[in-house]
Order: sequence, then structure tokens, then C-alpha cells
Amino acid sequence: MSEIFNVSTNPHVRSGNTTQTIMRDVLIALTPASIFGIVNFGLDALLRIVIGIVTCVACEALYQYFMHKKVTVTDLSAAVTGLLIALNIPSTLNVGFEIVGCVFAIIVVKQLFGGLGQNFMQNELKRLTRSERTHRLCTRAGMLETFLKEPTVLTDEDVMELLTFIFQSETVQKKLNLLIESRRETLTTDGSENPLF
Repeated sequence: MSEIFNVSTNPHVRSGNTTQTIMRDVLIALTPASIFGIVNFGLDALLRIVIGIVTCVACEALYQYFMHKKVTVTDLSAAVTGLLIALNIPSTLNVGFEIVGCVFAIIVVKQLFGGLGQNFMQNELKRLTRSERTHRLCTRAGMLETFLKEPTVLTDEDVMELLTFIFQSETVQKKLNLLIESRRETLTTDGSENPLF
């Protein structure tokens, strides 16, 4: 057993894709949505897209230049950030707000925390999403257990069989669809909750 193993950190599977090719593919994938936005909202949408991309690229280049770091705007990640910001704001929003958002995204969120892939927001959003999902699953599992007469006696397969039996009922499916529709209407009118969580 004299084999020597090479232990390394992830990623363990590598490909020839560079950050630039991945970001280029993201820009290509966002092109139809951008065109759709321009068609629907006119030149204001185009202006937001141009301002978003130019501001993000310029901020990243200037920050890296003045901090004596390698200028990495050719990796296109700043362009993706600018486009995503532009696609997520109303076309009627004051341009100044967009510029402030772009500066904040690049300087504060991205560069001050170490650059691409190092920002704190990315990990925090994943943690919050995971935490909210875990809370929801625990709450709903608790609700289900209140209806089971002896939950410790039943196996997971028993509970799945019971749920399958219940949800095959046409009456239950109608009620479920009504609840979903009602909830969607509530979410779209008050906007207080995210329907994905």
C-alpha cells in the first residue's frame, strides 16, 4: 500500500471553460430577455442596459487600476452584473439610482470582499434560502405529524403510501389547486412574500 494520493480542494472535475467563456455564455443566454425588454419598454430599457454594463465595467476597471490589482474586466463578469441589474430595474427608474446600484454591487459587494466568487451576498443568500426551506419543511412535517395517530409506529413508507392515497383523491386535488391559486393571487397583489420559498 505505497500508493500516494493527491488530496486537493474542489473543484475536482475540471473543464476547459474559463470565466470569460462562462460569462460570455451567460450574456448570450440573457440576450433574448434583453431584446424582449427593449421591444416592450423601448429605448429606456436599452439605455438602462448600456448604462448598467458601462458603469459596472468602468467601476471594476477603475477600482482595480487604483488598487494596483490586475484589471479583470475582460472576464465579462462585470458586464453580466451590469446587465442583470439593468434587467431587474424598471425602465423608468432614475438613472442615478441605477448607477449607485452598479457602483455598490461592484465596489462594495464584489471588490471589497476579494473579487469574483468571494462576495458575502452570495453565501448569505444561499444560507437564508436554505434556512427558510429547512424551517418550512420542519413546520410542515410537524403539521403532518399532528394528523398521524401514532407517528412513531408508522414508517416513512407508510406515511408516503398514506399521502399518495390522499392526494390521488379528486376532491383533494381540487382543494389543493384552489389553495395554490388563492395564494398566488395574494402573493402577486401584496408582494410581501416570495413565491419560491
